[in-house]
Amino acid sequence: MNYTIEIVSPIMGKGLGRVYRANNNGIETEENYVELGAIVRDDNNNVVNNVVVSVDATDPNQNKTMTGTGNIYPVRTAKGKIKTYYYPFHYQFRKKGKHKITFSVGNVQEEVQITVGENKPK
Repeated sequence: MNYTIEIVSPIMGKGLGRVYRANNNGIETEENYVELGAIVRDDNNNVVNNVVVSVDATDPNQNKTMTGTGNIYPVRTAKGKIKTYYYPFHYQFRKKGKHKITFSVGNVQEEVQITVGENKPK
């Protein structure tokens, strides 16, 4: 079976496409983390929620493996919103610089790269 992976931002305002700042002392603001999700589809373009998905990140202490998911994400289509399964991943930015997050299922991978700046001084 071949799979495809689509990386999404399942929680509005907490995903991709915004400013990120590193903070080694934990989360102070929403800039210190990102919420991502992976929608996995099979050969027939059907969403699957019963496969093993691995996530490898620049900070290996945050890597994660998921065996199945029950998380639901509303996806907009030409027919309107439909609910689909996704594999969630929460990642904290502890150091500035480039961060790579890679979702894998079987031998298929999809990744995002995020540039993180210094934390703002208080």
